[in-house]
Amino acid sequence: MVCALTKANALSAGVAALTPGFPRCRCAPCRAVAPVFAALCARHSHLLFARLDVDEMEECATELRITTMPTFCVFRHGKRVETLSGAERAPLMALVERAVARLETPKAEP
Repeated sequence: MVCALTKANALSAGVAALTPGFPRCRCAPCRAVAPVFAALCARHSHLLFARLDVDEMEECATELRITTMPTFCVFRHGKRVETLSGAERAPLMALVERAVARLETPKAEP
């Protein structure tokens, strides 16, 4: 299941898709990659997947410096650790695999 990205869960999200609003989105790349994102979400149910509607949460998108749609961000321990822009399947799948690997690696103590 993909939840809506909110300020409350933004920092705990595993993988977040930042796109114009669904389902009314007119962004063809965003629509094309949506099924891939949904399939990755189903495959990795232990990871939190979230979607941010940049039209409704413009302030959050600005804060994250999102300029390209779609953009995918990986968050860990309250920090964005990786960003991917574009709708290509292979890079998105690799991004999620790296996010899964990060989950399995304990956080280093400061």
